[in-house]
Amino acid sequence: MKLFRYLRVSLLLFLLSSLSLQAHLLNMTEVTVSVNESAGVEVFLRIDFSRELGTSEAYYAFSQKKEPAILVEYTDFLERMVGAVELKVDGERVPLSIVSIEPSSESTLEDFESSFEWPRTELKLAAPLASPSMMMQVTFLKDFAFEEPIAVSMRDGASGLSKSRWLVAGQSSPLFTYATKDDVDLAGDTLPVAETSRFADLPSYLVLGFEHILPMGLDHLVFVLGIFLAARKMGSLLGQISVFTLAHTLTLGLASYKIIEPPIQLVEVLIAVSILWIGVENIWIRQQGKGRYLVIAGFGLLHGMGFASALNGLNLPRDNFLVALLGFNVGVELGQLAFIAILFACLGWFRGKAWYGKCIMIPLSLMISAVALYWIFERI
Repeated sequence: MKLFRYLRVSLLLFLLSSLSLQAHLLNMTEVTVSVNESAGVEVFLRIDFSRELGTSEAYYAFSQKKEPAILVEYTDFLERMVGAVELKVDGERVPLSIVSIEPSSESTLEDFESSFEWPRTELKLAAPLASPSMMMQVTFLKDFAFEEPIAVSMRDGASGLSKSRWLVAGQSSPLFTYATKDDVDLAGDTLPVAETSRFADLPSYLVLGFEHILPMGLDHLVFVLGIFLAARKMGSLLGQISVFTLAHTLTLGLASYKIIEPPIQLVEVLIAVSILWIGVENIWIRQQGKGRYLVIAGFGLLHGMGFASALNGLNLPRDNFLVALLGFNVGVELGQLAFIAILFACLGWFRGKAWYGKCIMIPLSLMISAVALYWIFERI
């Protein structure tokens, strides 16, 4: 029974911690690497410094300062950030320097604390043009907490060629060929750009999808916990999870392709309502019939819109969009299965006990309902 008490306390702490964390609202870092003969290599970043600065209040204080003060007061911080942007030209690392920094000074403290706003700092870095033609590659090192995904666009001002990719920290971009205008005039439209397999970036999309569930997708996890608690038989659990997966996959695809465009704030409120519904239903309806599948399917459609709302603001690579979407969705499902495995490891031993409903399902469902109520009022 000591183990049982420990597991109950662990799950309670997990649920209570979810009160202060956000889910579905996927932040990101946007990067453009631009090359031209007059300006050299320019790296433009739109980056959220919240994780590195520690709190919303600290980031807001940072945003209210002017550029000269920022460069003086945050020298070590900025040097570490710049040092984590590894730009290689023809295999050799090129040092970058800060040209300008522009915080989100128009944003309020409430914006920095909001679930629906992403105040980001615009930063411009530069390096001299190393040679008339060159191969470039950029990597964002793990020495700095870049918000992931890192949406990178590499552009050649002379030829107009570009490549876009999603990256995670530690992953290198595809090689990109830069050439002078004279080279372009000679080559016409046949200027070569290093190609990679269409599926080469699939692992990074899988990781992003997985991390969007574990540990970031707490509202999704709480909903899955609610399904798990009431499904006493394996067949029922697998059936409900399958219905939920098919439903949210459908709306994720439709919304990602802009076939439907649901309002993000309303969707997030309704997702919280769905969690409340499941928690209350677990308490008051002891025998779950076929109607449960319809309820879960409907709520699955909502959760899929929530996933899509996290993606709609991102710079998905248009030349590889389907692979990115497929990888993200598969990562989501792997994260979901991993969480179910954790639940079985913690609670699966007790599912056949006579006291399971009274001592585990009802108390945890009450906590689910309380968390959902908090989220509803937070998101309205």
